[in-house]
Amino acid sequence: MKKLISTIVVVAFTFICFAGTASAAKKEKGAKGAKKAPNFEKIFQKRDANTDGKLTLEEFKANLPEKAKEKADKRFARIDANSDGTCDLEEFKAAMTKALEARKKKAAKAAAEKAN
Repeated sequence: MKKLISTIVVVAFTFICFAGTASAAKKEKGAKGAKKAPNFEKIFQKRDANTDGKLTLEEFKANLPEKAKEKADKRFARIDANSDGTCDLEEFKAAMTKALEARKKKAAKAAAEKAN
């Protein structure tokens, strides 16, 4: 009997935790299921290991999967708009916004082609 009660409590607790997580995720999507815009400043700050307000190529590559590291040099060069070897927050935001817009256009184009 104790084992049955313990099992029920664990299952109930798991369900409650999952429901809370799902609810939080749903709230993050916002109105009409739209995804929340990425916070580029937060992303930048996480990558800026020495907190000097600039990303180096090494900081940019840190914690990237191996496959992504292969293209990191070229991507960093595109982000580093003034070619000074570092990327400040404004360069990062501009590049990420541009990349996000390109992805949105690509997705819209694919959706339009699929609809036809």
